[in-house]
Amino acid sequence: MGSIGDTLASEYVINCFEENHLAAPYKNGTSYFQTVNTFKKNLLQSELIIRDKKFENWNGWNFLMRNTETVQLDNIPVVCAGYGIENNVQ
Repeated sequence: MGSIGDTLASEYVINCFEENHLAAPYKNGTSYFQTVNTFKKNLLQSELIIRDKKFENWNGWNFLMRNTETVQLDNIPVVCAGYGIENNVQ
């Protein structure tokens, strides 16, 4: 969002709308743009440390950017929950 390519694509679509006489749906018919609030996260550092061994991001794990700023968990048990698949094959 907010790149030059996004802007050019938006202008192209707006031109198509105008050429086909489609009414602008925003700001009392004066705009094709809908205002939305967005937030951009920048991941500067992420690491996973188990005991004294450090695992860098993408080295067997990855940190997904969500609404979490900082998470530090100490002395928690490791649990393998699997994928929730139950198999009764013997």
